[in-house]
Amino acid sequence: MMPPEQLPSVGMAEHYLASSPIRGTNQCALASLVVMLAMRSLGLEAEPVALLLDVPDGRGGATRYGNKHPHMDGDLVVGHVGLIADG
Repeated sequence: MMPPEQLPSVGMAEHYLASSPIRGTNQCALASLVVMLAMRSLGLEAEPVALLLDVPDGRGGATRYGNKHPHMDGDLVVGHVGLIADG
């Protein structure tokens, strides 16, 4: 369950990730592009951004995603990409 106002952003991202056949890592750029284009087709603003974030691991530590200097290495993203969506 999620509030209706989250469906175009969080809901669309969760749906994409749940239905994507890509199960490996390093799909953040593609996922962000797909969700951004879908949101824009609904008239909502969405912009991709490079992210550096720490996610608590439940054991008192954290897993870091991203890179202070994001870049492409061939066809791989070194860093993490997300969206700033609809304010």
